[in-house]
Amino acid sequence: MQTYRYSVLLALAGLAQAEVHQYRPASYQLTFSSQAKPALKVRPGDTVVTTSVDSEGGDENRKIVGPKWNALTGPFYVEGAKRGDTLVVHLEKIRLTSKQGLASTRISDMAITPREFVKGQTGAKGYQWTYNHDAGVATTDVTPRLAKLQMPVAPFPGCIGVAPPEEEALSSLYAGPHGGNIDYNRLVEGTTVYFPVSVDGAYFYFGDGHAFQGDGEPNGGSVETPLGVTFRVEVQSGRPIPSLRAENNEFYIAIGVGNPLDTAFQRATANMVHWLTNEFGLDRQEAHVVIGTSGRYDIGSVVNERGNSVGCRVSKAIVRQVVGK
Repeated sequence: MQTYRYSVLLALAGLAQAEVHQYRPASYQLTFSSQAKPALKVRPGDTVVTTSVDSEGGDENRKIVGPKWNALTGPFYVEGAKRGDTLVVHLEKIRLTSKQGLASTRISDMAITPREFVKGQTGAKGYQWTYNHDAGVATTDVTPRLAKLQMPVAPFPGCIGVAPPEEEALSSLYAGPHGGNIDYNRLVEGTTVYFPVSVDGAYFYFGDGHAFQGDGEPNGGSVETPLGVTFRVEVQSGRPIPSLRAENNEFYIAIGVGNPLDTAFQRATANMVHWLTNEFGLDRQEAHVVIGTSGRYDIGSVVNERGNSVGCRVSKAIVRQVVGK
């Protein structure tokens, strides 16, 4: 591992000096755990500029440098983060670092009827998307008709999370309240993600880069790609949350994870009720009305038998109308 640091003064007066860490991984993890040696220790306010590999363990040059199946960059130990706190991760930049991404023409058996799944396996194959970084689109020549497509890229980490409670070590194929293999295509550049801290230091990880993805990840794997990621961390002390959350300029997003899919839906709704009542002062009936009349739901992943994910979104403009801020 090589880590290079330089100091920058935060623009906000009165805040302590923060650091920007340039971190190039030398090894990768396949579990979310507090038992792994920290790749890097950071403080609240610090920024990390780093990379991840694709689902095959390939770097930006497609050289295999890590293990298959959701190799994780990290863990990043956040000093001062304690059990019962919330870790705040600002995804400041998420960029494609390679020329191409890997995908498959198959559909997942979790996303389609058994009869259609069997029919679709004939001729299924892996293929590539080629990125036009200047235009922000991707193209493929997998068939002549599909060569007409120009798909906008919207890169995000399919895996993102913190260590689970106690001494658990959860596979990067799993998802839960701690995060994990969420595969939620709204966790893009400019999003802030909140995680419940279950162990001192939080132990933040990410990986499984996706260039773009349909809702629910129906292929069972997206356009798999290495990423360059810049993130900044903060800690909200004494703020326990039941599961991970996110926000962008337009929405508050409460995420639920579980199987079957309706369990993830229910947990996303309960997470949003907790948010609206505990932090915005609504009573339960008011929260139910806001969600019931304006809530929007996204399927993050329907193909993860180890924990599907659902996002419950409420517009910030709606919340401002109710609470006046």
